Amino acid sequence: MDFDTIRWRFSLRSFVTAASIAVHSSFAQECAYEGGWALRNDRSCPPSAPVECGTGAQPRCCPSGFKCTGDGDYVGNYCCEDPSDCRDLSLKYPKCPNSDWTLWGVDGKIDNGGWCCQSGQNGTYRDNSNGIALLCTPATATALASNIFWAATVYGANGGGVNELAVPEPRVEMDSAMQPTYELDAAASNTPELDAAHSGARQAQRDDLKYR
Repeated sequence: MDFDTIRWRFSLRSFVTAASIAVHSSFAQECAYEGGWALRNDRSCPPSAPVECGTGAQPRCCPSGFKCTGDGDYVGNYCCEDPSDCRDLSLKYPKCPNSDWTLWGVDGKIDNGGWCCQSGQNGTYRDNSNGIALLCTPATATALASNIFWAATVYGANGGGVNELAVPEPRVEMDSAMQPTYELDAAASNTPELDAAHSGARQAQRDDLKYR
């Protein structure tokens, strides 16, 4: 192998290495953005997220120093460090603004929006003729009312990105006037029948379903 070939291969390897470092550096910077999807909490916003961003079935909340961001049906669904707008990053690199929280989605996806729950709570959602309501439920709950389903954690949240930019579908926000504050159905906890989503037997999505 002559000297020119060796030099060419070395230059190519150096270029590939530099490009890889640049990509990883850019990815790390984007993933390190401040903000993410808003917290849901029963009845009122907790001390760790005192900024109320609106009320659906449960209040949407952001930590101190963050502003509530979002348009249309997604008003207040994002917490962004003022004055930045982190909506696109929240879709591309979904996470919670507080690393102690967990990000949840319907079937583990953010197509219908993501939401965060505090430690000790699991993501659930109500699905009925009024639409889908996003909720956080105590982790001690083992059975749910018939129209409430278990959510799943969003893959890559707080630790990386998703493969493709998710674009949430339009939805109708279910406010507290339409649906009372979530409470675990006491009768359901005394029955052996678990929620259909928890057993993997959730019925197919209706074509006329309105999303919130």
